[in-house]
Amino acid sequence: MRYSRFLTDTRNRHFMDACRTVIATATGPVTSGYIARKAAAMPAPGYYVSFDYALRVLRYMRRSGFIPREGKGAGALWRELYGKVTALQQRHRIPDSEALSRVLADGKASSFFIRPATALRLYHRLKHTRSITATAE
Repeated sequence: MRYSRFLTDTRNRHFMDACRTVIATATGPVTSGYIARKAAAMPAPGYYVSFDYALRVLRYMRRSGFIPREGKGAGALWRELYGKVTALQQRHRIPDSEALSRVLADGKASSFFIRPATALRLYHRLKHTRSITATAE
């Protein structure tokens, strides 16, 4: 299995776990949109991006000076990673590769960095895929 596929599958499992948490803690009936939106905003156990790709993007950001200033999806992911890596570098005087490896190993992303509409589509797709898999067994 390719590593990027592994990261996507892991993210999907964690996202569905978050959706189940939202459903379990709901006090009344909820819509799919509510479930997906709340789950996407919950803290995620990881960043679901490969080390090599993240290092390449972060170095490009540093060289070009381009740091996304807005957005809830990928822009927010790269802003958060850039901030955490830069802070670790400055605090411990370590190279960017070591700081990035520490940040990725630590995980603890602030959210899943999925836009609400994408989260809803993902939730429906994963729910459907799960029900097909469960009935096939």
